[in-house]
Amino acid sequence: MPLLPLKKILFPTDFSEPSREALKSAVEMAEHFAAELCILHVIAPIPVADPSIMGSAVGALDRFDIDSYQLDLLEHLKKVLHEMVEQNVPSGLATKSIVEMGSAAKVITDIVASEKIDLIIMATHGLTGISHLFLGSVAEKVVRRSPVPVLTIRQPAKDN
Repeated sequence: MPLLPLKKILFPTDFSEPSREALKSAVEMAEHFAAELCILHVIAPIPVADPSIMGSAVGALDRFDIDSYQLDLLEHLKKVLHEMVEQNVPSGLATKSIVEMGSAAKVITDIVASEKIDLIIMATHGLTGISHLFLGSVAEKVVRRSPVPVLTIRQPAKDN
């Protein structure tokens, strides 16, 4: 598969500051190649335990409609993503905003196939915190699994 010309670029975002900075590079690349920029946010599903092992703690879950919450969250994050695109992407650039639920690295690689993506551009650090020590970053997983090139953007060093 030839690398150039790029027709579709995928930019996954977690709305973190490093991700917002990396968006500038994704926009620049998309403009340079006149490529469509697909901007993706992945929502991690809420883990729900089997009621038979939860005992009395299930009572609180009975009053909390997880499906309704996840749908509300999905709609809210679609609006947040739309605002991010409006504020940071020139109006003349072809874009597609996508919000999906699932494991971030898996959803990203699935979108590569379904959208016929040529390149992924993403930040190297996001909102992972200590989980990075145990699970590895989403960027690392995507680099290992992606069938297309991945350009990772480091956050600029802060002046001391």
